Order: sequence, then structure tokens, then C-alpha cells
Amino acid sequence: MMRARATALALVNWKGVFYERYLFDRHVTALEGANGAGKTTVMIAAYVVLLPDMTRLRFTNLGESSATGGDRGIWGRLGEQGRPSYAALEIEVGPKKFIAGVHLERKAEPTIVLTPFLIKDVDLQGSLKELFLLSRGEHDEVPELTELREGVARLAGKIDVFATAKEYFAALFEHGITPLRMATDEDRNKLNEMLRTSMTGGISRALTTELRSFLLKEESGLSDTLSRMRGNLDACNRTRTEVRESRHLEHEISGIFDAGQAMFAAAVAATRERANEAAGRLEEARAASAEAARGVRGLEADIAEAKQKHELFAARLAETKRLLEEAHVRAGKMARARSVHLRIAELERELLRKAEDARTAREAYEVATKAREARRLERDRARDAYDRAATGVGDLEKGLEELHRNAHAHRRVRSRFEEARTALGELALAEDEHAVVGALERTRARLGEVDLERSRLDRDRESVAVRQEEYDRALRALAALTAGAGNAAAEGAHDRARAALARFADLKTSVERPTETAAELARARRLAEQQAKARARALELSIEPGPDEAPAHAVQRHLDATETELRAAEDELRTESTRREETQRTLRRLRAEATELARRAERWAAGAPKLEALEKRLEMPLRRRESIAPARDRLASDAERERAALTEKKELHEARLREANALDAAGGAFDADLLSLRDELDAELLASRFEELDPEEAAMLQAQLGPLENALIVDDPEGAAAALSKYPRTMNSVLLVNAHAALGLDERKPTRRGDDVFVQESFGIRVTRVPDHPSLGRRARERRAAELRQEAVGLERDIEATLSRARSLDEAKRDADDLAADWSTFEGGDPSEALAQLRHEMDTLAQLEDEAESRVRALRQREGALRTRIAALRALLGDAYLLAPPDYAARTAELESQSDAVESAREELRRTEDDRRTLAELVEVLRHPPTLAADDERAALEARRRELDEERDRLFVALTALAEVVENRAAFRFTDAERALAEQKAIVPALEEQRKNARAALEAEEQALRAAEAAWERAATVQQKADAEHMAVRAHHERAAVELAAEGLSDLSEEAAAATNRRIAEIEAERKVFEHEERRLATDLALLDERRLQAQRGATSAASQATAVEKEVLPAREQWTLLERAASEAGVLSHAVSSRVAVSYRGRSSADLWPEARGKGELLVDRLRGSRGNAESAAQVGEFLDANAYLDAWLTVRDVLKRCLPPQVAEVEDPLEALLRLRDHLSLLEERLGRQETDLRGASEDVARGIDVRLRRAKSQVRRLNQSLHGIRFGNVSAIRVEMKRIDKMEQILRALREGAVQELLFQTTLPIEEALNEIFRRYGGGGRTGGQRILDYREYLELSVEIQRNSAGAHAASGNGEGAPGWESASPTRLSTGEAIGVGAALMMVILTEWERDANLLHQKRETGSLRFLFLDEANRLSQDNLGVLFDLCQNLDLQLLIAAPEVARAEGNTTYRLVRRVDESGREEVLVSGRRVKAAEAPQA
Repeated sequence: MMRARATALALVNWKGVFYERYLFDRHVTALEGANGAGKTTVMIAAYVVLLPDMTRLRFTNLGESSATGGDRGIWGRLGEQGRPSYAALEIEVGPKKFIAGVHLERKAEPTIVLTPFLIKDVDLQGSLKELFLLSRGEHDEVPELTELREGVARLAGKIDVFATAKEYFAALFEHGITPLRMATDEDRNKLNEMLRTSMTGGISRALTTELRSFLLKEESGLSDTLSRMRGNLDACNRTRTEVRESRHLEHEISGIFDAGQAMFAAAVAATRERANEAAGRLEEARAASAEAARGVRGLEADIAEAKQKHELFAARLAETKRLLEEAHVRAGKMARARSVHLRIAELERELLRKAEDARTAREAYEVATKAREARRLERDRARDAYDRAATGVGDLEKGLEELHRNAHAHRRVRSRFEEARTALGELALAEDEHAVVGALERTRARLGEVDLERSRLDRDRESVAVRQEEYDRALRALAALTAGAGNAAAEGAHDRARAALARFADLKTSVERPTETAAELARARRLAEQQAKARARALELSIEPGPDEAPAHAVQRHLDATETELRAAEDELRTESTRREETQRTLRRLRAEATELARRAERWAAGAPKLEALEKRLEMPLRRRESIAPARDRLASDAERERAALTEKKELHEARLREANALDAAGGAFDADLLSLRDELDAELLASRFEELDPEEAAMLQAQLGPLENALIVDDPEGAAAALSKYPRTMNSVLLVNAHAALGLDERKPTRRGDDVFVQESFGIRVTRVPDHPSLGRRARERRAAELRQEAVGLERDIEATLSRARSLDEAKRDADDLAADWSTFEGGDPSEALAQLRHEMDTLAQLEDEAESRVRALRQREGALRTRIAALRALLGDAYLLAPPDYAARTAELESQSDAVESAREELRRTEDDRRTLAELVEVLRHPPTLAADDERAALEARRRELDEERDRLFVALTALAEVVENRAAFRFTDAERALAEQKAIVPALEEQRKNARAALEAEEQALRAAEAAWERAATVQQKADAEHMAVRAHHERAAVELAAEGLSDLSEEAAAATNRRIAEIEAERKVFEHEERRLATDLALLDERRLQAQRGATSAASQATAVEKEVLPAREQWTLLERAASEAGVLSHAVSSRVAVSYRGRSSADLWPEARGKGELLVDRLRGSRGNAESAAQVGEFLDANAYLDAWLTVRDVLKRCLPPQVAEVEDPLEALLRLRDHLSLLEERLGRQETDLRGASEDVARGIDVRLRRAKSQVRRLNQSLHGIRFGNVSAIRVEMKRIDKMEQILRALREGAVQELLFQTTLPIEEALNEIFRRYGGGGRTGGQRILDYREYLELSVEIQRNSAGAHAASGNGEGAPGWESASPTRLSTGEAIGVGAALMMVILTEWERDANLLHQKRETGSLRFLFLDEANRLSQDNLGVLFDLCQNLDLQLLIAAPEVARAEGNTTYRLVRRVDESGREEVLVSGRRVKAAEAPQA
């Protein structure tokens, strides 16, 4: 048979090779060259084309340990970076030619991306350059993959580029190039191991020492199945343990739930009962409070009557006190008026004396004034005489001085004359002697006048300063006495001074006069305080007497009106109290009805949803008692039907699981009879050849096989058919297929239409439905088993749903039972509307009660206010006289003012003593104030003096100049200048004497003037003092007269004073009588007040008790309301108030219920604490119980239960429902686990049977291998066979498995599967502590060896002698030559490839060509020429292509050899030079 053949190999862009094409020999192609020349690179390139899978390619340092430049696997063997590399094999398959190649692209070291491709229908005429090189002018380039596509298209060829190696392998298989499709990792591994084993030179070693693992396929199914069975059993046991623990957990949860539910129900009942009990206590407390209030009101009426009597006498006593006070006031006025009258008489006498003294002082003052004026005139005359004398002397001196200067200043006469005219202001002064002399005289005369006036001005200035100083002293004293009032202006200073002196004289008189008594001031203060209080009370009570109404009458009128208003308020209070009590009785009755109705409403609220749910479920009304029984029967029937459906689904579920387990255990869904025949006939199931098919392929192939699905493969169909008669069977037909036959399914040309496959048979057409669940192929069985298990899971969900429906029906039936037991609650309909109406009526009555209570409270407050007003009016009636004048506060202020004024006057007199003395002495100086005149005069004098000084200076200058002119003129024109000078000198002594006498006279007059002024000052002081004293006495007299008039008494006689005293005595006697009676009545009133106080305390205590009870009721009511609302919102109230629970707590008080709730809570905490993982929750619940937070405790417990429950039941809100589901779920799970354990608990003989099946399969495989080896011979080897033997110690283990001796060990739940296998291996196999896994590997039970048979010459050579017949010997490497060992290995590889090829083509049309047989042999340098001859012989016999490499290949006939030489040029670029030759056989020597 023709076979696919590789004709050439092309390398593009590999290390040292830009492009090279190697033509392959039909059998042997040799590569020779030194190490590192590139031989292995060529082999690797071919290897990559055959297996482009980087996960399996490992070539680092492969076969070239001494290669230069190092070896980095494939990455380091590629050529120029930046361009791709290619490896391509030209393959001929019959008349067709293909180019199988790989595009290699380098990434980061050592990553390489391989892209396989397949080119066909291209005729290249023996060259691949046109495809794999691009011409770029003078040089070629390596194309990219896209450019390669374009090149193939340009040559009218086709190229398939494959994304995955799997697609590439499938294409090679379809074209008949490879023997396997290599769709699985196992197929690729087998091919890789074969190629690698041949390439590394270990072809003989691997196939002789590891033949068993190489020839026989590893079967992990048994181990996996056993492990899965054991794992499932372990899982079942663990699940059972978990179920057992869940049962315990369910018991704990049930205990916790029961205790918590009982605790919460008791707490709800206790809370509701406490609210009801508190409401009853509140009614009792309110009644007691009302009774105590009525007692208080009776006592208050008695007290009011006693108060009226007491107030009457108190009013009389107050009136008496008022009259007594008025009498005392009149007596005081009388005493004060008589005292003032006596003081006025004394002041009149003193006033006459002071008037006379003032008149005498005024006359003396006038005389002194006249004398002072006369002395001033005389002084002025003396001063004028003195001025004239002084002027004469001055003029004479100036004339003499002028004469002297004229005599010495002739040259200056003209200039001086001009100066004189300028100084005099007479510019027209003629230069005439008479004019000059006249001007001189006039100047001197004027100078004398100026000097005289200056002297007078000096005297006047001195007199003004003295007067000003005295006036300033007087003003300062006046300012100090009048608090600075005289500082502003001098106008009126004299009058103010006299008034101030008079005021101080009055102050002195008042200080010296005795003041009012302290007793009168104290009495006025006491009365003023009482009067202020009385007026304040009157203002507070809004009492305003009429114009002509006495204050006492006004107070009595208000008192009568208030008492009338009080009686009306008491009547209204009694009426409102009666109405309120009636409302309270009605409200208590309605509350009792509402309580009962609320309990019914609670039961209705708990049962109505159940009733509606039942109506909705049954789709029928349930509003009558007779309709409940049919509903219960229907629910029971539905529940029974669901239970039956549940049983049916459970059985179907078990069947699905059993079928899935059978698929896993039996290796296919085959008839037991067929399996038995397989074992007896030592046959093989045809289906076992297709274990690795994908599920889709398995379904299609199973339909194509049709009846062959259950066929048996045998070596001798006729012999097997004859043996069938020896074995009993139930199968009607048994198909026996020859192991070497080709079924030729492809020849039948099957087609698929829809779900059917049409197969052409010899008799016609067979139509087979494509199975939905194929059993052919391990993967198909696994998928079917998975589908069955998935269907079982779906059935489990259906079972759960059915169980849930059944459970729901049971719950509905229980609800129907509960409704029937409490049907009276539902007969009257929903009580919510009646309860709402009743509560509305209660709210209305409660509002009326609150309004009545508010009115009663307001009336009581009004009654108290009226009683308080009456008491205040009665108290005010005794002080009503104080509401009328006089105003004692004003009298007190007046007396206090007088006292303060006297003390202030005394202090002021002491403080102003010096100022008063100064002002008294200088008061008359102020009569003519120099304020404006003196200032103007002084200013005028100063101004005039400055003018005179300036004029005198000018006159002096003019006089000097004129004198000099006259003097010069005399010296110039006159001759009598000496005479004139002598005459003037004789006048000087007389003038000096005259001035001296005038000066003495002036001084004498000034002395006399000072004496006269001193006398005037003394007279003025005396006159001022007398006037001040007179004015002070007159002021005292006027004030006394005013005081006397203010007392308003006309009769100041002794008889009038005596009558006033007698009236005071009479009124005092009446006061004592009234006071005694008022004291007695006050005592009686105090006793009544004490009794009322006690009654009020009792009423207050009752009211406080009622308030306390109300405060207790409010929290209890609020607690119940809040608990009811919160529990209802949380969905936990319905059970706590259900009729079944209410019956158990009926008639018990809250005092009995609270301990029970507490006890249940403690039991709950104990159970929580005893459960696993709930210690913290127990502590939290305990804290809630300590705080009496039973709802929080129950909700916490429910949360704990939800966390403890499994997820599949925890989704239910009600823990009770979840517990029921949990119980049903656990029961179902226990049943299912029991069935699964029974199904999964296999036997050890099942394991032994599985091993026997695989051993028989291995035996058949070895038999086929030997058949394929038949006829293979080369060299001295005439035959090759594979011998299979059983291992004795492993047979002992297999026997133990068959007999069941290891059953207990194999499925012991406490022993891991690995340890169980190790123990079996140790007991029955004689092994050590490990090696147990060998039990499950059927290859461990076999020992394979390769044997050869030599021809006669070879046998003699091997035995070393010429005796003996040829026989079988072990193919040991020590007894085989290298060539023979390689040949044996190659022969085994070829028959294995043949087996693969046969299995792959079993169901296909028989191919005209065989697949490619291509192997490698690296490092073949150890082969001699004889060995090479043997190897070449084998290649010819097996139709095998072999690529060998060695440094030097010995000459042999019939092969192609390439010589490779690696060269490095001067630039460091490597290049491999290739040359080829074909060796011819040498002629045989002559014998």
C-alpha cells in the first residue's frame, strides 16, 4: 500500500540559514557535520512542523552540548530578528502534494508564537523560493504571513492558516498525513513521546525498559470511579452526621422556640392584664379623690360662715382702731399747733429787736460813706498840685539840656529841625526863630501835661486794683456760699450776697431751734407703711370708692358682691362634679366592653388572614359554620394527593440516580448479558474504541453504528460464534466484528436530516434517530450521567416544592381546625368597625370627661380665688380708714425732710463759717460792682498810659531836636546864649522845693482816705449783719405761721386738748372689748382651718394617689399600646393573643403572669446558653429580660433561630413554619441519604471486575501488536514479539478483591481511601507502607517484555557456539547491537502507528494510502556500517522514513546524505553551508 511521504524540508530565516531546502530520501536521510553545524536545527524544524505545540516542545541543549554560542532552544535557533521564520515539509499523499508549514515569530525571550498552515494545489517545480522568499531587487526578503497568503493566491494555490493546533492536526488527519486526529491531549502526548524518544536516541531503551507504560494506555477511570464512590460515601456519611447534628439543632431550636414563644405570650398577657388592672385602680382612686374633695368643700363652707363672723368683729375692731388712730392724730396736731403758736410769739418779739438794730447800723453806714467820699476829693486835689510841681521841674531840666546840646550841635541843626517837625507832625513849621521857639514851648508844655496825666493815671490804677481785690474776695465768698452761682456775672451780686447771708441766718436760727420729736416721726412711718399696704391691697382688689363714698363702705360693698359670686360658683361646681362622675361611670362601662371587643378583634385579626387564605385557596366562601367541615375534608384530600405525588417523585428521583450510578460504574449503558459474553469470549466492546469521543460526535456515531452499537470485536469471528453456543444468554442477536475489518461507515455515506441519520446499507437505507443522551464514549456517558443527576436535582426541587405544598395544606388544615374551634369570633363579622365606633364614643366621652374635669378644675380655682378675695377684703376692712386722707407717706417724708434739713444746715454752717465772715465784712463792696466799669476803666487807663508813653517819647524826641536847633540857632545867630542858660539855672531850686511840698500834702491826703475807707467797711459790715439777722428772723416767723395754718386747728385752748384726750380713752376701751371677741373667733376659725387642712391633706393624698395611679396607668397603657403596635408590625402578636393561648391565661392576674414570663425567659436563656454558638445571644437576651424588654428578647431569639436554621428553610418569616419545614426536610434528606449510601456502597468484586476488563483489553491489544509484528525481519532478527505475563503478587491482590476480603478496608468510613489502598497492598501484595495506588492501575498487574528470534547464523553468533535450534530471547540492550536495538524500537513504533491508524480508520472508508511514517535519530555516530545497513533494511521493510544526524555518516547504500558546515565571516555573521550526495552500494567481493 502506498503511504504518505515527506519529500523535502525547507528552512527560512533560521540561525545561519537564510533559505535551505533538503530533499528527503524515501527511507533514510542523513545529516553529517561537526557539533554545532546545525544538524539538530534541521531536525527540530521538521519536528515543529509535525507537532506545532509550544506546550510540548522542549529542545534546550538537545543533542548538541558543545554547540558554539550556546543553545537557547527553538528561540535561539531562529535567524534574523524582526522578520519571521518558516519551517515547511513537502508531503506527497498519493498524487496530491501538500506543504505543511509553521510560521515562527519571536517575542520576548524565550516566547515564540507558532502559526501552522497548510498549502495545497501549488506546483512549484521543485523549489519553494517563489513562496518563501520575496525578491527585492538584488536581494531577497522573508515574507510576512499575509505576503505568503498573497504569494499562494498568486500561484493559484490554497492556503489554510489555523488559529489552533487542534484544527491543524484535524486537517492533517483528514488528508491522511497523520494516523491520529490528535484532538485530545492524550493523543498529542503519545505522538510527542514517540517523536522525542526517537530523536533523543533512546529509542531502544524506552521501548525495552518502559514498554508497558508506552504501549498500554493509562486508565484512570477505575481509580476515579472508586475515589468518587468513596468520596460520595464519605460525603453521605458527613451529610448524615450533619443531619444528626441538625436533628440535635432542631431539638435545640424547638426548645428555644417553645420557651421564647411561651415567654412572649406570658409577657403579652401580663402587659395587657396590668393595663386593665391599672385602669380599675384608677377608677377607684378617682372615686376616693372625689369623696375627699366633697369633705373639704363642706369644711370650707363652715369656715366661710365662721370667717364672716370673725370678719365682722375684725371690721369693728379695725374701725375702732381707725377712730383711735384719728384721735391720736388729732391730739398730735393739737400739741404741734400749740408749740408752733408759742414759737411765733417769741419770733415776733425778736423781729422788733432786729429791726431796730438794722436801722441804727444803716444810719452809721450812711455817715461813713459820706466821710469816705470827702476824703477822696481832698486826695484828688493834692495829687493835681503834686503833678503840676513835678511838671515845672521837668521842663526846666529839659531846657538846660537843650541849650547844652545846641551849643555842641551846630552842624546838626538842620537835621534835628526836620526830626522835630516829623516828631511833632508839623511839616509846615517855618524855620523862623519865633516859630521854632514857639514850637519848642508848645512841645515842652505838652510834655508837662503828659507827665502830669501819667502821674494821675498811676494813682487811679492803684485805687482800682485795691477795689478789685476786695470785690474778688467778696465774690469768691459768695460763690462758695451759693455753690458757684456768683462766678458767672457780678450783676446782682450784692442782692445775692444779702440773700445768702439771710439764708444762713435762718439756718442758724433753725439749728438753734429744737426739732420735732422722734416719736412723731416713728408713728408717721408706721402709719405710712400700713397705709401703703392697705392702698396696695385695695388696688389689687380693684376697689375704687365713689366720689362721696367712704372707703369702708366701698370695701363692704365689694365683699358682699364677692360672697354672692362664691355661692353661685359652689352651686355650679356641685353640678359639674355630678355630671363628671356620671360621664366617668359611663366611660368605665364602655372601656370594659371595648376590652372584650378588642380581644375579639385581636382573635379576628389573627384568624381573618387565615380565613381569607383558606377562601382563596379553596375558591369558596367560608362565612358559615357548616362550610368549615367540607373545607377541612377537601384540604385533607389535597394533602393526601400531594403526599402521593411526593412518593412518586421520590421513586423517579431514585431511578435517575441509580441510572447515573450505573453509567459511572459499568462504563456504558450496555446489557449485562453482553458484558458477560465479552468476558467469556475474551472480546472487546466496539463502543470501547470510542471512549474519547466528544458528546456531539458520540451521538452522531451512535446513530451511524445502529445495531453495531452493541457489537463485540474478536480476532476470530467464526470461532467466537461457535463458542457462543456454550454460554447461556438472553440476547437475541450478537454482532461479532473482525478485529482487522474496516466497517467503512464513510462508504455508506450517512446523511443527517433533522434528528435522524440516513445510512446506506446493502439491503437499502437504515434510518436511526440521533440519541439525545448517547451512551457511546466516556464523555457522552459522563454528560448523560450529569444530565441524569441534574434531572435528579430538578426532581429534588420538585420534591421540595411538593413537600412545601403538602406542608402548606397541613398548615391550612390546622388553621381550619383553629377557625372551627373559635367560630363564634367570626360569626358576627369583623368587630373592627364596632370597636372603632366604640372607641370613637369612648374618645368622645373621654373628651367630655376631660372638659368636665377642666371645668371642675376651673371652678375650683375660681372658688379658691373668690375665697382668697373674700379673705383679702375682710382683712382690708379693718384698714379701710387708711384709704382716706391724710397721706402719711407725705407726712413722713416731710418730717424726714425737716430732720435731714436741720442736720444739713448744721453741717453747712460749720463748713461755710469763714466764707460767711468774709462776705459779711465785704458785702457793701458788691453794691457798686467794678465788674464792667472797673475793667473798662482799668483797660482805658492802661490804654491811655500806653498812648501817653508813646506821645511823651515823640515829644521828648521833638523837644530834644528843637532844643538843639534853638541852641545852634542861638550859637549861630545869637550872642546871649550863656545868659539865657544862667537864668534858667537860677529857677531850678525853687521849683524843687515846690514839688517836695506837694508830695507831702498828697501822702497826707491818701492816708486820711484809707482811714475813711476802713471806717466805711466796718459800718457796711455791721449794717449787712443787722439786715441779715432781721431777714432771718422774719423768715422763721413766716414758716411758723405756715405750719400753724397747716395743722388746721382753730381752737388751741386747754379745754380742747383735754376733750381730745378723753375721746382717746373711750375709744381704747372699745378696742379692747372688740379685740377680745375677735381673738376668740380667730381661735375657732383656726380649729376649723386645722380640720380643713387635715381634710385637704386627705384630699390631696387621694388626688396624689389618683395622679400616681394615673401615672401608673399611662405607662401601663402606653406599654401595652406600644407592645401591641410593635408586635403587630413585627408579625408576632397573632399567636400571643390567639384563642388557644388566651384560654390558658384567662382569670390570672399580672402578678401571676409576670413571674411565669420571667421563668420562661430564664428557661429560654438557659437553653440559649446550652446551645452551640449562642452564648453571646443568651447574654443579650438576658440583658433584655433584665430591662423587661420581652419583645426585643423574642425578636432577638427569632433572629437567632433564623441564623441557626439552614438557608433552605430560613427564608420563611415564621420560625415555627421554618421548624416544620426543617423537620420535613431532614426526614427527606435522611431517606435520600440512606438510598444513596445503599446505591454507592459498591463491592470489592466490582473493582476486581473492572481490572479484569482492562486486563483483557490489554491482552487483545498485545495480540494485535504481535500480529502486526509478524513478518518484520532485518539483519539477523527474523521475528519480534511482545510477551505479556501476570505478576504473581498483584494476582494475590486481585484475588482478594474478587473474594471480597478487602471489602471492609476499602469502604471503611474512618479510613481514607489512600490509606486503605496502602494497607491492602501491604497485606496482600507484600509491599511496604506505600504503593497502594498501584492496585487501581491495571498495568501494574502485567509485565511486558520484547523478545526476538534470530535466523540460524545470528542465533549461533549470539549463543557463541554452533549448537541448538533458534528460539526466542529477550531483547535486552546488552544482548542486541545498537542497530538491532534501534530497529526493534522502530519496529514497535511502526506497529503502534499502524494500530493507531487502524483504530482511527475503523469506522471510515478504507483509504488508498497510509499515513506518514517519519522518525528521527539524533547522534547516530555510534552506528557502524553494518548497523546502518540493518537500519536501512528495517526502513525498507517497514516503509519508514528516518532522518538521522551524526558528525560523520558511514557510507551506506540507498540513502541521501547532507554535509553541513557552519562558517563565521569577518563580520561575525554565521552561515551554514550545505552539500548533498547519494551513496551507491559497493560491489560484493568475489567468493
